[in-house]
Amino acid sequence: MMGMTKSILLFCPQKLNNPFSLEASQEDLSIFNQSGAWQELVFLGKKAAIAPLWVLAQAKAEPTKPWACAELVHIHAARDHLVLTDPTDLNILPEEEEALRLSAIEVIRDFSPVNFYPSIQRWVFPAGDLASLMTYSPSQALGRNIDAWMPKDTLVPGMAKSWRKFQNEIQMLWHDHPVNQARSLRGALPINSIWLYGIGSLEDLIPHPIVQNIPTISTFRPYAENLSQLTMHHWVHEQSIVEYLQKIPLESLPIAIESCDLHSLTEWSLIWNQVLQLLHQEQITHIDLIKHLEGDLYLSRLSKDNFRGTLLQGLFLKNQLKKIKFPDWDEFYSKVQWKKLEVSLV
Repeated sequence: MMGMTKSILLFCPQKLNNPFSLEASQEDLSIFNQSGAWQELVFLGKKAAIAPLWVLAQAKAEPTKPWACAELVHIHAARDHLVLTDPTDLNILPEEEEALRLSAIEVIRDFSPVNFYPSIQRWVFPAGDLASLMTYSPSQALGRNIDAWMPKDTLVPGMAKSWRKFQNEIQMLWHDHPVNQARSLRGALPINSIWLYGIGSLEDLIPHPIVQNIPTISTFRPYAENLSQLTMHHWVHEQSIVEYLQKIPLESLPIAIESCDLHSLTEWSLIWNQVLQLLHQEQITHIDLIKHLEGDLYLSRLSKDNFRGTLLQGLFLKNQLKKIKFPDWDEFYSKVQWKKLEVSLV
């Protein structure tokens, strides 16, 4: 895939508040066959088995042993359904997690009596029969009716019902908990439920071929550091991808930039313009754009030649005296030619 060294693999945004969103449409039922958002499947494999990554530092995770993850979350009521809030917005304090966990410890021990590993944001435990469930990552369900995204039985009947019973008991214990009363008083969202996802073993962690041979990956994902223990990638944790691109070391190329969970066109435009700047300055030879549609990945490889012989001609000429104005993404995207990759995500 990445035959030349000076290149950037750029993941297109999954969802933006504008008409050119690349998010799956309501008719795209393939999203219900995916255990994670498409960018998670690229790095984690088809099962999006993130749970075993969370115990690497705490336990010797056996390669074939399946683990499950329960994220501490806030669920709020919309007009006629329940909606999951982004767990990263909760800013949970260590003492809050501990108090909530201790209040439910008997219920937890009944459900998972051994090898229960808590942390501030999530609990990880041996999956047991839950390993047969179809689950979805929180990033898939954010802002949506959670009914469609709850765990589903596959091979073992009744496991989804068993989980829902455990989840309901937790919710009742936390409904009026002092921790949540205090959070409400200071304007913070209550932690009122848990979300099951990321079930699988270390053997299930098989990144997509498109990133397997790329040495450097930049992402906000919290699992990146743990995953780097199992892969040959060097993970760059940058709060600002634009700032990283401005000082990108050429020896780190090729690099994959994972910037899918953006919330505005402005954020994406800054990244897009900075990547084009690198192409214009010939610090990179090409850009590989990646998008997702109905379980498949599509590639568009761009070089300076893509900007010649069109209305955009001259924008990439060196030593140009006038101020360079790169093409806007929405203007450019309609002209992109895509090629479907052979290896699908599902």
